[in-house]
Amino acid sequence: MYYNFRGIDVHYEHQRTGSKYTLVLIHGLGGYSGDWSRLTEAFSDEQSFLIPDLPGCGKSSFVDDPWFFSFEGLSELLLELIEEIKVNNPVLCGYSAGGRLVFYMAANEMLKNKGFISISSTPGLPTDELRAERAAEDIEHAAKIMEFGIDAWVDNWLNLELFDGLKTLPETFYKQYDTRKRLNSAKILKNYLLNSGLGVMPFLQDKLRSVKQSGLLITGGNDKKYEGIAQRVCGLNKRFEHIVIPESWHTVYMEKPVETAKAIKAFLTKIE
Repeated sequence: MYYNFRGIDVHYEHQRTGSKYTLVLIHGLGGYSGDWSRLTEAFSDEQSFLIPDLPGCGKSSFVDDPWFFSFEGLSELLLELIEEIKVNNPVLCGYSAGGRLVFYMAANEMLKNKGFISISSTPGLPTDELRAERAAEDIEHAAKIMEFGIDAWVDNWLNLELFDGLKTLPETFYKQYDTRKRLNSAKILKNYLLNSGLGVMPFLQDKLRSVKQSGLLITGGNDKKYEGIAQRVCGLNKRFEHIVIPESWHTVYMEKPVETAKAIKAFLTKIE
């Protein structure tokens, strides 16, 4: 299915309508809606999902306007899509860069819902110096993608320790994941890095202190950096909780879909 958002076609899947809460699954950098298949299969047939391909990703239209890749533009897309298809009680659930978008929308109270879920993510960097340093790294990263191409980016990406858990996935799924990554556009990745990368993301800590939604933060047991971030975020607000799933890395929702689904189901029960 497609939704026309400000002149571009955004592909989305709306699966198993009818549950009390609809999980709105938001993929990470260079991802697409199919990244969530192992997780959605771990739920019963009763659970509803809304799974978009963000602009320029998956089956969604190519676009070059920087606004579509900004936190403002991506938030507007999700709000309009949720409204257009009349989603029941949406609960945003984002992975990595998608999780940062979830933090942004929750911190700014853009969606009047009861809860959000962030997987392997962060609410931003705490100082101007750190943001400036990361912005410079994102500019360099984008330039390398444009110079050396997608294949070189994917090869480097998959060799990062963060993604060691991908090597444990079924061969068919891993090959599909690798193939889909290589279908990305260098210009699209550049636009995401420059317009909604960590270097340009506002630090959301103070706003998250007063958020009235329940929050679930999920990290892999081997992903110590993001485990530490999640622990600090949960210290901001008594409504937030943190689940660590053992023997998994950054892509915990792919590596341990049954355990991740179990944590999410328990969370949805608590916010009822």
